[in-house]
Amino acid sequence: MSALPEAPHSVLQTTELTNGQSASQAESNHTENVLSSAEEPRNQLLTVIRHGKRLDEVEALWRSTAERPWDPPLWDDGLAAVEAMAQELTRYNFQRLVVSPFQRCIRTAQLLNTVLQLPFSSWQIDPAVCEILNPKLLVGAQLSPPVGNAEDWMWGGRSLQSALEATLGRHASEITTADSKFPPFPETAEEAHARYAMAFEVRH
Repeated sequence: MSALPEAPHSVLQTTELTNGQSASQAESNHTENVLSSAEEPRNQLLTVIRHGKRLDEVEALWRSTAERPWDPPLWDDGLAAVEAMAQELTRYNFQRLVVSPFQRCIRTAQLLNTVLQLPFSSWQIDPAVCEILNPKLLVGAQLSPPVGNAEDWMWGGRSLQSALEATLGRHASEITTADSKFPPFPETAEEAHARYAMAFEVRH
């Protein structure tokens, strides 16, 4: 998930928060890239937040019985870590949330937003920032990977809208979706890294 708040300097700042890492801890490792433009540059701060800890990272057998083993929910401790992280982020004036369509990311955004209180109209679901679409990463070595385009199997035959409604209820209709599609499946790590760079530098 990413968010774009106003920043005090004409720089693009990238901060990674991993599994509940606090903003203050992550800020020490951020990188700054000066933006150049003939016009007055737009001041932005981009914060990239990894979702909370996944259920399959704790329960090894979860995937073997899951209907959609590539899309695990958050673990209970992952929920708590996200809630703690949300308090750290209140120092920033966030304007926008860009969220991966995986359910753990949508749930992470929902928990963050209970504190940030951004209107759901400022959310955007964007496949360009989703998980690396690598079969072993998605389902492990023991299960057969899904076949075809990710749009066809991601939500188990449902639409993105119905998946959003299951998590966000009536607010799902207020959220926008990006024009981008899921990357081709399967995808290499190098291809995913290039995709992320383009998504953050160009689109958002």
